[in-house]
Amino acid sequence: MKKSLISTFLLLGIALAAASNLREERNERFLVEDSKDTIANIPSDFSESHGGSDSERLPPSDPAFWFYLACAVGLCCMAGMMSGLTVGYLSIDQLELEIKMRNGTDEEKRHASIIMPILSRHHLLLSTLLVANAFAMECLPICLDKIVPSYMAVIISTIGVVVFGEIIPQAVCTGPKQIEIAAWLAPTVKILILFLYPICYPTSRALDYFLGIHGKTRFMKKDLKTLIELHQIDKNEAANNEHGHHDTEKYTQLTAEETKVINSTIDLRDTPVTKEMETIDKVFMLSNQAKIDSDMIKRIARSGFSKIPVYRNNKNDVIGILKAKTLIDYQDKYLNKTISEAGIPLTPPLIVASDTSMLEMLMLFQEKRTAIALISEQKIKEKSADSGLFSRRNLVLEKDSQKLIGLISLKDIFEEILESKMADDDVHGPVTIFSGPGGQKRKLKPQTPVNLEDAEAFEKPEKGLSQPLIRK
Repeated sequence: MKKSLISTFLLLGIALAAASNLREERNERFLVEDSKDTIANIPSDFSESHGGSDSERLPPSDPAFWFYLACAVGLCCMAGMMSGLTVGYLSIDQLELEIKMRNGTDEEKRHASIIMPILSRHHLLLSTLLVANAFAMECLPICLDKIVPSYMAVIISTIGVVVFGEIIPQAVCTGPKQIEIAAWLAPTVKILILFLYPICYPTSRALDYFLGIHGKTRFMKKDLKTLIELHQIDKNEAANNEHGHHDTEKYTQLTAEETKVINSTIDLRDTPVTKEMETIDKVFMLSNQAKIDSDMIKRIARSGFSKIPVYRNNKNDVIGILKAKTLIDYQDKYLNKTISEAGIPLTPPLIVASDTSMLEMLMLFQEKRTAIALISEQKIKEKSADSGLFSRRNLVLEKDSQKLIGLISLKDIFEEILESKMADDDVHGPVTIFSGPGGQKRKLKPQTPVNLEDAEAFEKPEKGLSQPLIRK
């Protein structure tokens, strides 16, 4: 590219020199005395107003000819650089630079750190590049008028500005190497800003005042979801490009499942827990005065729940969460005793406000290291002036504070993210259990589950077990 531009400018200079030589020979051949008298009688102001006479043109033998020619070529290059930089710099998205500064390569981070301070002063950069571009384009015809006729100066300056000062520079500065070119020419831009600062700074301040400061790009939530969907793999397009040069795109784009999970996770903050909760009247609960016997174990087994709330007097007075697996290895001394008398450890209940979002609930589950929570009818966020900066700690309520309206578990949040129902977490794969005093292990396959409705199944010894799971 650089060699082609240099050769083009050299050819342009040679053409200009040849045109000047032909003009000089033509004037010497056809010049007569009558024409001299006619030209002498033309007013000087008329000649000046029409770009001067041919006698004022500089011949190639004059060193000033080559000086003006070099100035014309330099001004054309300057106009092209300013035009390319204007389009190249102002088409760079600052969000793209922020992304490269965070997870780009070392070279990309270096380029982004060079460009970012320049782009942050948007109107000052715009004013500087436009003023420099206007200066170059206005001076170019003046220099050409010294070495070629006026009509040739107009034609050459027009072609030179359009081709070499607009099309080629803008195509190069907006191409694949846009960031690299912008970083490479950053020192030149800084010098221009410093040189034209007295003129461009007041202009940029006026633009900032009337139009506002050019801010960074940030997407709204719905726009972000649409952007993610646009990065989803198009199966038809992927099939067409399977054997083409775009084959690697399917490894960088998102699958339909990934898109669904990401969009569902984005919506968690706007989804209240009351949407996915189980109402309190449908929640399987136990009283702390319930006796530990085979009937209780059968009821727990039929329910299919691994964590069960335990209440004291009524369902609004939950004192803890009972893990069903703690009853598997109960001792005979606990038989026919109540839960409170047996001293079975209970997990303190997590009670949250009804206006808690699913995202906040997920964070609370992670913070409290639990997977089940009770929901109160009390609302907290409507009492806060700024719910966007609301602390999650304020969403956790004390026991006996309000009436309970439902229950939510970690599985409910996962179902909201996946947009599908999940099987219970008790038996997903082969479950390893210990059998007999020898400690031998045996696996129960999930495709042959025990019928929970058949109570006798829990009272009969399993094959390979020394005793039944439930003793009378």
